[in-house]
Amino acid sequence: MNNTFKLDRFLLLFKKHCVENIKQNLLATVVLAGILLVAFVYIMFMTRKAPTNEIQLGVFTTFFLLTGSIYTSTIFGDLAGKKKAIYGLILPTSQLEKYFVAWIFTNVVFPIVYVAVYYLIDFSVLTLSLKG
Repeated sequence: MNNTFKLDRFLLLFKKHCVENIKQNLLATVVLAGILLVAFVYIMFMTRKAPTNEIQLGVFTTFFLLTGSIYTSTIFGDLAGKKKAIYGLILPTSQLEKYFVAWIFTNVVFPIVYVAVYYLIDFSVLTLSLKG
């Protein structure tokens, strides 16, 4: 096999990764939403008011770094683990293509999903706190 980057092979690998990991990624998104919701409810319970801009920024940054690190380690762990070495050897793609798929998921897809979930939870919490 040629060890150069080919777009058609890359797109097939990207599609394969999406299909194989859709359940895990959806579950991780639900867990992320739950963690953010619990954090905001806890903050509101402790301060007895809606979170300020500084608190919102702190929650956003803290959880982005924490969950991003965990997600990145799971994605790139597929490329380094001995248990998955056979999978990496028999899959007819270059290392560069495998790396780019992992890079796209950690540096493009994850931030978009995180920001969307964060703002959904933040908007919901702020809306409920203004009504109550």
